[in-house]
Amino acid sequence: MPTIDQLPAASASADSDELIVSQSGIARKVTRAQLLAGVQTSFAVGTGELLGNTSGSGVAEGIAIGGNLVLAGGTLSATASPFLVYELPTGTVPSATDLVPISQSDTDVAVPYGTFMSGLSALTTVNASHFTVTPTGSTSVLKMSDFAANTIQKSGAQMTGPLLLAADPALPLQAATMEYVGNTATAAAQAAASAAFANALPLAGGTVTGPVVVGPLTNPGPSNAAVAPLLITFSPTSDRGVGGYQGFSGQVIVANIFQNPDGTGSNFQSEGLSVQENVYSGANAATIGQVALGTHITRNPAKTAAGVIQSGVTAYPACWSIYGTAADMTGLPSSQSGPLACQEYDMQVNAIDDAGTRGGYAFNADNKTQVSAGGLPATVAQGFYSTGLNNCWVNTAYRVAGNHIQSALDARAVMDGITSNTTITANATGTLAHVANVVPYTMGSNQFGGTVSASNPITNVSIGANTYEITGYTLDGPGQISGTITLSSALQGTDGNAGTAVSRPFYAVMMRTGDRIGFDYGGNIQLFYDGTVGGVRLTTTFLATAVSTSSAAVEGPLTVTGGATVQNGISMSGGFLEPPSYTFATMPAASGAPANALIWVSDALKPGEASGAGSGVPACRNAAGTAWLRVGDYTMLAH
Repeated sequence: MPTIDQLPAASASADSDELIVSQSGIARKVTRAQLLAGVQTSFAVGTGELLGNTSGSGVAEGIAIGGNLVLAGGTLSATASPFLVYELPTGTVPSATDLVPISQSDTDVAVPYGTFMSGLSALTTVNASHFTVTPTGSTSVLKMSDFAANTIQKSGAQMTGPLLLAADPALPLQAATMEYVGNTATAAAQAAASAAFANALPLAGGTVTGPVVVGPLTNPGPSNAAVAPLLITFSPTSDRGVGGYQGFSGQVIVANIFQNPDGTGSNFQSEGLSVQENVYSGANAATIGQVALGTHITRNPAKTAAGVIQSGVTAYPACWSIYGTAADMTGLPSSQSGPLACQEYDMQVNAIDDAGTRGGYAFNADNKTQVSAGGLPATVAQGFYSTGLNNCWVNTAYRVAGNHIQSALDARAVMDGITSNTTITANATGTLAHVANVVPYTMGSNQFGGTVSASNPITNVSIGANTYEITGYTLDGPGQISGTITLSSALQGTDGNAGTAVSRPFYAVMMRTGDRIGFDYGGNIQLFYDGTVGGVRLTTTFLATAVSTSSAAVEGPLTVTGGATVQNGISMSGGFLEPPSYTFATMPAASGAPANALIWVSDALKPGEASGAGSGVPACRNAAGTAWLRVGDYTMLAH
């Protein structure tokens, strides 16, 4: 049977010509007229119409040409005119309601002329210097630039001609003439002089009823120089005594010395300017002399009845060798009110500090009376203390700046002279043990500056083979550092034997739970204790170039939640190597694992195990990265 392309071509086609079609799987014939029945033979478009469809899908429809549009010669064009501005008729000065055509958000709109002009004030690029203005009361027309050049600004300006005032000022901020100022200043000076002499203190002496400012004072010379003592006393009042103080400012020393309630007074000595507190027994025991800026302060209990501070006597109030207060009451931020420093020390030096003796701030703590001389062992709460009170926040409590040769913080010498180690001096059982040095065990671990107690214990104290918790202590007495420590649990085995070592942890740095150490300016790299995982977290890659039992030790499990890279191998002397554990349903896709990945699938089948009873196998990735294989026979995992 010939194909269609093998048939001869027809010279013409008529509606009676027949073609072959398939209807419901049966070959049938159909004429050309039947095939084209219902097909529009031509488009019917009226004059002045376009061809399209406005009623949805269907046959083509005529579309009429609207106003201001004309279809001529195959071209659709607008007939509205004119479109050239210069062809428009001449108008008059526009009124506020006249309309101005503009485009807003790609839409043509008409805006009243008054509204259009009101927007000019918001345009920063409009130059109004050539606008004209007629000042009130004047007939002269000035350009805005000329008018502005001859006005006085509220912020201030320099006059180029005389300024005449109408009268003398009647209000505090009104301007004044030279004549008025001269007359007023003369009268004020005369009044001030009269008042000053009326309150002057005669050279022969008198009674001071207000603050006294002392300074500047010169160095009196050697301590044995013949210098008359400087004594300032004030009458006691109801609020002077325990803890009361009054501020006095001076350039060299600021002193505030109260009389004791019994009228004896405190001694202000001239040996470099110092204050000695005479402490009395009974109701007078807590009275002090307070120095805010001074060189030497001593508390002297020599006048107590028994030569020492008696039990039950009111505690001493605070006493300072240097006390400074700086207050900013402007209500302005520091960028406007200026910097504020409570104390600042400026050191100017030459040459290298080859002896290591220069210091901007020195804090030296020592026993006033050494233990060897019968004194009591002493402790100090803090050497440097920074705090913020009430609604004040400190941005940086301690900031180090400038060039550093060796380090910004050096704690290598903090243990010089004394350690946290001691020994049990006599066989002990139960919860009490006598030790050679009890001083390191007087302050608890949980609270800063808090005495050791049941609520503020010292934890992780090593005694013999075990660790204990200390909850209290007693000192043997003056001239002794030995004493008894109290434990929260009884000593075990031979831990209480005489000579057993006792030691507590020492911390060069202590931080609150949750505090973080930042290693870069943005604080993105941090080291901190993460309570959610019970371990120390480093928020960046930890690189180990050599990790072995001889160079690094981990006490307890080591958990790595991200990737870990060890360049030169891992040496283990014990324990187990545990790959990550999954079930068959939760194991990760092999395509995302490295070629040498190893996992544990806890319910995968070992050889010989029945389906659903797998006890787990280690698995590795196949070479193609498409599946996990059972280690051993390297077959596909099953469960």
